[in-house]
Amino acid sequence: MLAVVVLAIVGVVASGGVFLATGSERDGGRVSSVRPWSDPQPSAAATQDVRVGNALGAPVPQQSAAPVPRAVRDWVVQALPLEGDLVAAAGGASGRVRVGATASSEVTIALRDVVVAPGHPSVVVLLSQQVHGDGPSPGHVDIADALVELPADDASASIVLSDLSRIPTDVRSVVVADAASGVVLGRAVLLPA
Repeated sequence: MLAVVVLAIVGVVASGGVFLATGSERDGGRVSSVRPWSDPQPSAAATQDVRVGNALGAPVPQQSAAPVPRAVRDWVVQALPLEGDLVAAAGGASGRVRVGATASSEVTIALRDVVVAPGHPSVVVLLSQQVHGDGPSPGHVDIADALVELPADDASASIVLSDLSRIPTDVRSVVVADAASGVVLGRAVLLPA
């Protein structure tokens, strides 16, 4: 005969609780004992706040970066690099734009040979979903969405974005606008590089 004792653990949900039932081959598979199954309670140490520290035990500052939408991450990985000519709107700004990604998950916006018309002491740069052309009404942007403000006489620069949560989804163009009024001075439609 088999001298092996069979232990059967059966979770029975009855009256809101879980019970542990055991039995063996000798008692015909009948339940020989029933006792309440208790969920382990976390210790006091486990319920305290956990702080991350460095190797010396000093606390590491917590980063409060906003989550990056999946559409933005996909755009960075799949679409970049992109580039385009900065076309002047109402005679405002012209030049060349290239948007790329670095291995460290940063996005770079390189503005090259940018010329801004007189009367605009500084400009802001934005990434936009819109692809408006030039015309009698160049449009306005909310300068609160600007990535950077640059002096108009030295607007050729490289902008590095390490916080990708500031990038809108479905980016189609780079916009250069007057920093004071938000009037669009130029827009570069982004195409594969």
